[in-house]
Amino acid sequence: MNLGFVLKLIKEGESERIEFKRDVTKDIYREVCALANADGGYIVIGVDDSGNIVGCDTKKVLDTLANSLQSIIPPPKIKTHKFSIENKEVIVTEVEKSRALCSVGGVAYIRIGTGIRPLSIQEIITLSAELGAVNWDEMPSVSVEHINMDYVRWFFETMERARGKKIPEEMWMKYLKSVKAVKGDKLTNAGALFFTDASESVHCKCRVVLIDEEPKSSKEYHGPVWKIIEDVFADIAREVRRMEVVVGTKRIKIEEYPLRALREAIINAFAHRNYAIPSDIKIFIHPDRIVVRNPGSLMPGVDLSDPELFRETQRYASYCMIRDS
Repeated sequence: MNLGFVLKLIKEGESERIEFKRDVTKDIYREVCALANADGGYIVIGVDDSGNIVGCDTKKVLDTLANSLQSIIPPPKIKTHKFSIENKEVIVTEVEKSRALCSVGGVAYIRIGTGIRPLSIQEIITLSAELGAVNWDEMPSVSVEHINMDYVRWFFETMERARGKKIPEEMWMKYLKSVKAVKGDKLTNAGALFFTDASESVHCKCRVVLIDEEPKSSKEYHGPVWKIIEDVFADIAREVRRMEVVVGTKRIKIEEYPLRALREAIINAFAHRNYAIPSDIKIFIHPDRIVVRNPGSLMPGVDLSDPELFRETQRYASYCMIRDS
């Protein structure tokens, strides 16, 4: 970091990633924690809210920072930089986005705009799931009394057909515990998704919208996740047109979208959505494309701008299938 960069920060003014402070206070941990839980950023100490350089006592600032930041768990990664501007000392604290949820005394803060606030329980679960800090699918959900044995039977019959592996009925519950669908006397979230009408305990719904310039129809799907996937795929497949093409000396019919790719896009939307966010998966069928959108964001380390991560990225991003003209 150089002086030119600092002057640019000051010129830009306060934002979601830039905070000005005339002086440091003992509760500076709140600002640091909030930035670490958001996208990271900079705290410029020795500058007032209007961007005027007022200077600061650098020794006091560094001592207060060192003491205050010990309260944050886990400790965020920060760097401090000292500059002299107009014969006044300025400290810039650079806060890196945390890969784990940071908190102080059990309270997690988040930066929204130019302010900060504590996260709600639901927001903590959502952010932790986004960061990969919790295994949401293994968390206990509802009592095993909610289990639908018809869905369990479907599961083991499907396994037998696909793998040729038959598991006796008296061993079903033991197997479900081994795959973490059941924990103690409760179904996990994964178990609830597969073996209950999932919308009763977790948000597992899908909406398919048919669009021709304007929305023409909309249909909502709910139930166990496997049934939603099957029903959605069957309905969308019926909307896919078949076109005649000539291959060699033969005229054959092909789908405008590969059905195997369409099915994989739907499955991935359910497999990699963030279930902590109470929102539907939405599929939009346009005349020239099909767009599949699932709640959540890219997982840590996945960057759309990095071609080396393209395969990983396509697992978590929304999907768009475009028909060749």
